[in-house]
Amino acid sequence: SYSLPTGENDLQVKLISKLSGLMVTKIYTFKRDSYLIALDYKIENPTNNNYEARLYTQLTRKKLPESGGFMGIHPYVGAAIST
Repeated sequence: SYSLPTGENDLQVKLISKLSGLMVTKIYTFKRDSYLIALDYKIENPTNNNYEARLYTQLTRKKLPESGGFMGIHPYVGAAIST
């Protein structure tokens, strides 16, 4: 369980995994009074071998039970981009 201490403005949550000899750290940063969540990756290669990789991420939506919606109209649940 995590909580943002009184007087602090940032909370970092680090998830660490060892993958193919690499140390991969996924860092979520939460800021007080903000709904935005920063996400950073730190990848460490302790070996002498070069490692070539590409980042692949996916957002998924939890499947909700079908409902008729208002008068049979279903909401749009597609992608949205804001700049």
